[in-house]
Amino acid sequence: MFTSDVGNIFKGVGYSYARPFHWQVQQWAQFGAVIGGTGLVYLSDDDTSRFIRNNREGVPKFLRDYGEIYGSPENNYIATSGVYFAGLITKNEKLRRTEVLLIS
Repeated sequence: MFTSDVGNIFKGVGYSYARPFHWQVQQWAQFGAVIGGTGLVYLSDDDTSRFIRNNREGVPKFLRDYGEIYGSPENNYIATSGVYFAGLITKNEKLRRTEVLLIS
């Protein structure tokens, strides 16, 4: 089961990276709009970042640290791996398939 799941993960990743080769004109237009919108937001990022840094001390420490403690990628990897291996051990096909999709 594990080797089959690893193969499915690689197929899923390959599928994701190959999708832009199959996009239609409308999808490329949406992509361009997202890039343009991101560029516009990036232009105001310096002012926003400066404002947040200047007001940092007014926010309680537990709130400032919350994102770093619970939002770090390591926690995601641990949770995803834990659920996958629980599905592997219990031979729960739905749980394994869900985690394969999340990993890919």
